[in-house]
Order: sequence, then structure tokens, then C-alpha cells
Amino acid sequence: MLSPDSTSTEPEDNPGDFRTFFRASASDSHLVDAVVQLLHDFRWRFIQVVHSGDSSGRKGAETLTRLARAREICVRSRYVTQKGFPTQNRGVNY
Repeated sequence: MLSPDSTSTEPEDNPGDFRTFFRASASDSHLVDAVVQLLHDFRWRFIQVVHSGDSSGRKGAETLTRLARAREICVRSRYVTQKGFPTQNRGVNY
């Protein structure tokens, strides 16, 4: 199977389920790596993350948070968009 726009990391996380899967765009994990590298290169130390409420958005935000912490970048807050409007994700310690 060839997907022209899939960015989900699920095929990489479960290769047995996706033995013949190929993509034409970079996976979310590569995109998050690039964003964190840019943040590090520009010496940004505090960020806010805005993401969609679906599984792809949540997983991307979790990966970004984890990789940012490894580079000593503080994620001050995360906002989840719902129907086009961001709402602060409160009560969760990042």
C-alpha cells in the first residue's frame, strides 16, 4: 500500500500489521524531531503546544513534549483544539 499523505507513526510502531506499507510524506516522528531540533538551534527554552484532540494530535504532542524535555526545553502548557477553537488542557502536569 502506498499512502500519499499518511503521517501517522502507527505503521512504524506496528510493522507486523503493515508489512507492505509505504508513505510519500515524512512520518510525524520525523517532523517532531525536526521541530525540536529547530527549537534547540534557535535556543528557545519555553514553548506552548497546540494540537488536535484526535489520537494523532495527542501522540504528536506527547512525543514533542518528551523530546523537548530531553533538550531542556520547557513545555509551559498544551492546548487541545476542538472544533477549531483551542481549549487549555488543564489539570495535567507536563
